[in-house]
Amino acid sequence: RADTRGRLLEAARDIFYSNGYQRATIQMIASQAEANIAAVNYHFGDKASLLAVVLAEDLAHSHASMPRISQSPDEPEEKLREFVMWFFTRFEADSKVAPLLREVSYGGDILEAMLHTVVRPEAEALTGILQALDPDAGLGKIQSNVICALTMLSHTVRYIPLVGSMFSDCRIADNDMSAWAEHIAELCIRRMSPAL
Repeated sequence: RADTRGRLLEAARDIFYSNGYQRATIQMIASQAEANIAAVNYHFGDKASLLAVVLAEDLAHSHASMPRISQSPDEPEEKLREFVMWFFTRFEADSKVAPLLREVSYGGDILEAMLHTVVRPEAEALTGILQALDPDAGLGKIQSNVICALTMLSHTVRYIPLVGSMFSDCRIADNDMSAWAEHIAELCIRRMSPAL
């Protein structure tokens, strides 16, 4: 069983990265792994869950380096800026996961599958940072701001390539991730200010 599961993961990784999530099929993955479709369902449930496992494994190193408030408890604004920039680095041109992450952008049927393996660790780290920004904030305010921040981040990644065609005079260049990171971090900082 472990061998079949391993072969399926290896095949899925190759198929997803070569073809993208939408064009990849369970049949392609099972065929390359020399397994049957029932084995994919048995080990992973469905295509979205299989992709979530692949991405969780491939992002494990990235998650290990994810900025957390415990690393710098007295500097929550700086830690937030680091977190936003860290989020964007996964989408740099030389990142092997970037095209796949851009395609799925945490939307559609993949979101639920990715909630526990990919999104939850990010949300937990961001929650800690936002709590440090306003220690008196209620859990509802913090959670809504975490959701807003993650939504902004994932949608910004999806739409940055289109910014030039939407707004020809946009002051932030398409590829200036540090400017986008600063912009989003500043919005989060303002939103978490105790006065709001």
